[in-house]
Amino acid sequence: MMGYGFGWFHMWVPLLVCIGFVFIIVSFVKWNSGKGSEQLNANLIIAERYARGEISQQEYEQMKDVLSKK
Repeated sequence: MMGYGFGWFHMWVPLLVCIGFVFIIVSFVKWNSGKGSEQLNANLIIAERYARGEISQQEYEQMKDVLSKK
């Protein structure tokens, strides 16, 4: 009679471990993708400033080089 309860335990533990791994992977992907979007936003900002004539081509190239190094 005591062996019946362990069947549920052995079913839930692997399931919870799999859910934990999926959660960790999704969290890592979301965290990692945020870094790329910040640089993309910065590149868009300097491109818009250059298009509006707020900065010169030389300033645009310098800023773009600085951002590509990060």
